Amino acid sequence: MKKISNAAGTFLTGTALADAIMEYATALWNQRRVAFVDIPFVNGQGVIERAQFLIGWANQIATVSARSVGAELREPETEKVLRTEAKRTIGVINAQPVESPDNTFFAPYEL
Repeated sequence: MKKISNAAGTFLTGTALADAIMEYATALWNQRRVAFVDIPFVNGQGVIERAQFLIGWANQIATVSARSVGAELREPETEKVLRTEAKRTIGVINAQPVESPDNTFFAPYEL
């Protein structure tokens, strides 16, 4: 299990879910983009609830390992979607110089 912390608080979730969120958040950060994610977490009474996060550019989150309060929380479909989106987001951008109307060239824009 891992705890995910953001400005709203700290949420206990499965290790694979937390790792997938961090992968996707990193990919989004590098592209200066954001995304909305919805994951399960275990509340203080041991009940599974759901949390929604805005992750990516200018949204700081952190994860830390935590002791398990029961079985590892898993949601394989959500883990798969997060990892797929992370890989898709990382895609290479091929920028080429463009010619301006006055025949001068501009350098590719870099983030």
